[in-house]
Amino acid sequence: MGGVGTSGIGVSPTRADITAGRGDGPGENQAFLRDLTPLAGAASPPAGESLSSAHDRAARDGLRPLADVGPGVTTTEGPPSSPVRWLVVRGLAILLVLVMVEVGVRLVAMISVGPRILLYGTPWHRAHSAPAPNKGGVEFHAMEGDGYTKYFPHEEKWAKDSRGRYRVHINAHGLRGAEFDDRKRPGVRRVLTLGASSTFGFENRDDETYPYYLQKVLDRIDGPGRFEVINFAVPHADTDAIVNMFFAEGVPLQPDVVTVYEGVNDSERAVFDAMYGTTWRKSGESHFLTITLLKKLAQAVLPKPTRVTVTPAMIDAGIQGYLHNLDAIAAACNRIGARMIVVTQQARSYLVEPDKLHGLTYEDEAQIATAALESPESATKWNAMQLSLGAMFVVHSHVTPAVRDWARTHSVPLVDGVAVLDRQRDYLLTWVHLAPPANKVLAKAIAAEIIEVTGR
Repeated sequence: MGGVGTSGIGVSPTRADITAGRGDGPGENQAFLRDLTPLAGAASPPAGESLSSAHDRAARDGLRPLADVGPGVTTTEGPPSSPVRWLVVRGLAILLVLVMVEVGVRLVAMISVGPRILLYGTPWHRAHSAPAPNKGGVEFHAMEGDGYTKYFPHEEKWAKDSRGRYRVHINAHGLRGAEFDDRKRPGVRRVLTLGASSTFGFENRDDETYPYYLQKVLDRIDGPGRFEVINFAVPHADTDAIVNMFFAEGVPLQPDVVTVYEGVNDSERAVFDAMYGTTWRKSGESHFLTITLLKKLAQAVLPKPTRVTVTPAMIDAGIQGYLHNLDAIAAACNRIGARMIVVTQQARSYLVEPDKLHGLTYEDEAQIATAALESPESATKWNAMQLSLGAMFVVHSHVTPAVRDWARTHSVPLVDGVAVLDRQRDYLLTWVHLAPPANKVLAKAIAAEIIEVTGR
């Protein structure tokens, strides 16, 4: 059986259909071709036009013969589609599919996150309005600033410790702690405590963080109302985010004293950047929720390292990144007349059992962790998290003396938190977060330096 050689025709007439079933005369053949025209999109000769004339006319119109479907009968089709048009049509089809996927992902996410997720990646997503009541953990904060995130004003946050679940108070500024006015009260010395989760108070209740204890100690030393301590820290922040938030929101508060207690998160960044590139910490920067979720999924399922080697490049990145941001904070403090105090950060590696921390100094553990990572048995003795935290701690052990040197050469007061807590390292609840007794000790040391630099 022979068919008309034009795509899209749902009827395949045989030669007998044309020559016998439809008649032998040229007029009936032409009428049949006219019937096929809407289906084939072909050019058929008008009534009374000879086939040879129709063929000549098709050639003049840029059409080409399609197939001979019978004796003396020829159909034609249009010129082939342009490659550009082909690409445009298919590109638009792919784009439409991607848009539909993105919209679908946002609609599904809206069920658990709330309608604000529909605006993800747009300026409106940064609106200063809290999402639907969220009783999630304090580790999540989504109010976006320029290069940092924090909590929404009065956002409902909860945490859990060995004593149970408890509410974390987030004030009108999206920070943890008591409410405060933007305008500083006359005669009050305002203190901003810059940092990340250990300053914010991971594993601590509202009345157990070191900024809370710092306020109490200063009140006891100099009288209530003479100092105002603001917990100016957000979990997970490295010093890039800390500097950005300080410039945007801290400097306008006109602080008299600025303390900085950080370092581990910059060491983490140095290690992970060397291992995975910078994509791991930029997954939230996409304007498309689908891409963000795929990156997070990749982070979760990618093979974990079986061996981590601390390189000079990691160490240099950790030191230079942290010191660069200390320079930026110091310059801003000089401009606004604030006194800066740097506090070294106590930490641990997870390569030493918790029950062996008491009496084990920071420097001793740094040597143990360095040897452990270099050991041939490291891949079988410790898991991926322990190896990564161990590498972070080793890098941090190089950052700490660099911070001491920086403070000395820049004439910036230093509270050596590592030394202050070195005999109480069993108070480390995690690799960096402190138990309340350690927070009290740290607060007393910082308060003494604040009284010294303010002359009170």
